[in-house]
Amino acid sequence: EQEQEQEQEQEQEQEQEQEQEQEMEIEKEVEKDEAPAANKDWQREGEEPKPFPLAALAEPPTDEFSYKAREYTIKTWKGSMDPLSFPSYLRISNNHYTAGWSLTYRRLKNVIMIMDWVPKRDELGPSMDARPLRPELVKKLEETFNVLDDDHSKALDKEEAIHALKVLGVAADELESEEARENIMAVMDENQDGKIQFTELKLAMERQSYYGMEQGRYSMVMSLVEAEALRSAIHMGKLRGSVVPGVDGAWVALRALPTGNVIESSSGFPKSRRYQDALALESMRFLDSQTDFKPEAVAMLQRVFGNVDLSVNKNLQNRETFFNAVRACRRRPQHPTHDLPVGKLLHEEESMEVLHQRAVAARVKVLISRQGLRLADAFAAFDHNHDGSLSPAELHGGLKWLGLTINPSEIASLISVFDTDGDGTISLEEFKAALSIPGLDEDESEMPAYDPSKRLEGLKPIEVEGSIGSNDTTGDVPKPCPIPKKVVDNMKIKFVGSLSLNQVWSSRGSMSEDKASVWKLDLTVQKGIGGFFMGDKDEKVKVGSYLSRSFDKPAEQVTLELRDNSVVRNSDYNKHILPRLLPFPKRMRQVLQIDRGSCKLFVWEPIPPDDRFVSLSMVSTDNDVPPPLDVVRCVPKAWCQEASVMFQAWKDDLSGASLWQLGGTAPAFWAASKTNEQPDGPLYQIKTNLIQREFKIKEFPELVNDLFIVK
Repeated sequence: EQEQEQEQEQEQEQEQEQEQEQEMEIEKEVEKDEAPAANKDWQREGEEPKPFPLAALAEPPTDEFSYKAREYTIKTWKGSMDPLSFPSYLRISNNHYTAGWSLTYRRLKNVIMIMDWVPKRDELGPSMDARPLRPELVKKLEETFNVLDDDHSKALDKEEAIHALKVLGVAADELESEEARENIMAVMDENQDGKIQFTELKLAMERQSYYGMEQGRYSMVMSLVEAEALRSAIHMGKLRGSVVPGVDGAWVALRALPTGNVIESSSGFPKSRRYQDALALESMRFLDSQTDFKPEAVAMLQRVFGNVDLSVNKNLQNRETFFNAVRACRRRPQHPTHDLPVGKLLHEEESMEVLHQRAVAARVKVLISRQGLRLADAFAAFDHNHDGSLSPAELHGGLKWLGLTINPSEIASLISVFDTDGDGTISLEEFKAALSIPGLDEDESEMPAYDPSKRLEGLKPIEVEGSIGSNDTTGDVPKPCPIPKKVVDNMKIKFVGSLSLNQVWSSRGSMSEDKASVWKLDLTVQKGIGGFFMGDKDEKVKVGSYLSRSFDKPAEQVTLELRDNSVVRNSDYNKHILPRLLPFPKRMRQVLQIDRGSCKLFVWEPIPPDDRFVSLSMVSTDNDVPPPLDVVRCVPKAWCQEASVMFQAWKDDLSGASLWQLGGTAPAFWAASKTNEQPDGPLYQIKTNLIQREFKIKEFPELVNDLFIVK
């Protein structure tokens, strides 16, 4: 039997060695295909491996053989870059990269092997490593806490706290046993009163303690030579009883990137909770200049790299500088990060919005269940006109009837989550999908069927007020207001060019032969020196985004400028004229979705508030959340004519979808089609005789009398 066991162990070792050799071969093949690193004066001195004694693994780490990942920096043309705030338990071996090398240019080794390491089992305990939240995140977290506080007691009891943990994303299988739930509650409940106050939830968020983060556990990037030697020590340790001779301790495991699979581990290695493993893996993938990160990994690293001591802009600038500088020292393609999944991590700060929406959705689901309704029953009850879909007013009325206190801006945000196809209504499938949260789905099969003919008392539609907190962003045209005749007579419109634009999307990564890009207007630089002297008598507005047939911004782009010539500097009436003459759309309708690898294009058609207005161009985003209504304004239909000519600017070779420029007066305005055919109309452009000159609004007396009370 003993010989048989030894044979099995030898077979397992051979299989693991073959796996490692395959991974090494893959790594070599990848390097062949990667772009050469930047041409620099690369140094190789001092890179000979320096062994460290196995006995060091039996004690907490020191800076003699490794250092904290948050101290990692390299030389750039500006000097050494600022390090990032990696988790404190992540370390880098001096044999992988020595801290002193940041004074010279070094070609970086790929991150391949990680050692997970527990020096002393009895020193394992809840992590005290806290990362403070920004004030705006604390405010949003408090709103989320109030939603989760079912009985409004200012504290979460055990049931509410477990519900909150599921909303926070703690895996359901980690909350299955009563012992697991008790352990997490004990870690979060600082004053041990059996309840979780807001301050305790905030501290748990800052420490990530509900994920079971432990101190006394470390993860270290190793060189391949070190990993090979350590693997041999692990094998020897299985024979003699411990990795370190004569020491009952020092548990280690070897993991390989990019998957994080365990290659080898010492006997009795105490496994960590999956979040701590995942955080170490994703952090090391970022250090390795990987670009493909899932949304949950992005959120994880946004939390890690958030630094309240720096401004948001400085934080993001440091991340991008770090990533690009490190990647430039590797044989990796140097693509712009905006088009890559890692771009969200580099260009967007941490947000509590998704967490808050999950909390609201979970609360809605609980309230529906308490009414003895299935999700389909609640949908049928909310559907006041029985048309098979919910309008925003019907959803708002239903939530109010359930007893959910929610402000108008939250309603608008929630509607954008429910309405995934952007058609302005919510289908039953969308309703169910929005309320489906892992760990909170319940079996509805035993619930009695709902009688759709039954009317629930007090349930009725309630119109949704402004979606962005301003009367000028509701998508409705306000009632006519008094405007002096002098102002109307001197209010001018003209179309101007030479705009400041920012790229929203490009066809890089789409595998299409055609080149195209979409650009949006940046109004933050619209004034300049002239604007300082003119005050706010003139105001540029966004009337669309712009399509280019290359990766450069389009040559011909215009937008609209409103000018009150009845005053010398500041206008008191622009703020009243704008929402009536150039209103925001009432909603956004999704017309195209391409979500493939790094090519993420979601196209939206602004729907005018009524038939007096039209939209001139579509807008795009990189996700399926409808853009805010204030990204574009509609224009009076009286100023426009139907676009008679369109040019295909780009075709997606895989899906057949296409983007079209509108010919004529503003060729950079555009529309999208799901096929290779022209988009369905009508589509509009400004009349030729208007776009080529400055004109006064009084030239359209019917429009003026309809929108204003001229006095």
